[in-house]
Amino acid sequence: MTIQEMSDNAQNTKDNIGARDSTRNPILKRNSELIQLEENSTIISTNTIGNSFILGHSVNGVLGTANGMNGSQIQLGEQGRTLTVVRIVNPNNTFREHFRDTVFRDGTSVNTADWNTTLYRLAMTTDTDQTTVYNTIATLSSIFYNEVTVSKVLINAKETKHGNDIIRYMVSADGGSNWQEITKATDTLLENPGQDLRIQVIFMGSGANETYLENLQVKYS
Repeated sequence: MTIQEMSDNAQNTKDNIGARDSTRNPILKRNSELIQLEENSTIISTNTIGNSFILGHSVNGVLGTANGMNGSQIQLGEQGRTLTVVRIVNPNNTFREHFRDTVFRDGTSVNTADWNTTLYRLAMTTDTDQTTVYNTIATLSSIFYNEVTVSKVLINAKETKHGNDIIRYMVSADGGSNWQEITKATDTLLENPGQDLRIQVIFMGSGANETYLENLQVKYS
């Protein structure tokens, strides 16, 4: 190959710098991409002032000498505060739980089922022994809390069940005072309407960790 031929080959493969050569223009293919966004629950809460300094207050208006209501020394912005939830609302009156966190796992109630934030599912148990009969429960804290009364609920979820295992759904609209069992994918009128909606899921059977649900969805009106 001559020096000229080598030069011509290099010219055909190099980027266009300087005068235009015989290299073809690149063809860019644009792919359309659909990105779906899901809006989830909004929790509105307030934090009390606790033992904060208050000008003119007979106790909390004296720095360095007064004690707070709980007997502790006043520390601005730190002691005695209480976080209170005032609203929980959901877009289109639909609550969604993907089990990626434990925000709505009720830490004050019975929870024996496996809230699995690694596999994104709610399972009957962490156990693998399928010679044992299990009866476990998962309780969600308030998923709707507002001044609007809930009177109808519809629950859906993707269920995976081993053998004849059973998954039951319980609903309370009055903060857990009264519970009512409802059937999945069925609009149900509540016997006790209310403004504080909560859910329980009950597992029964011997499937162990092979019985679980994903993508819990609760619609209410």
